[in-house]
Amino acid sequence: MHFVSVVRPDGTLFAHGQGVAATDDGEMAPWQGEGAGRFTGHGTASSWRGAIYFQTTAEKLAQLNGIAVVLNSK
Repeated sequence: MHFVSVVRPDGTLFAHGQGVAATDDGEMAPWQGEGAGRFTGHGTASSWRGAIYFQTTAEKLAQLNGIAVVLNSK
């Protein structure tokens, strides 16, 4: 997994990355994602919103193709 985040001039965060999700039986689903975040005021803790998109040829994981997996952390 490779994810890079930067602090924007206004103090908000932006991140983008890519990786591979794998099942226990070896099926793989590469993904790419982006998100925006902010520091919560508790040290370096942060809150994020974003989306991850998968692209896989694995039959068991094919339902992930064509959808956005939305994340919302508080």
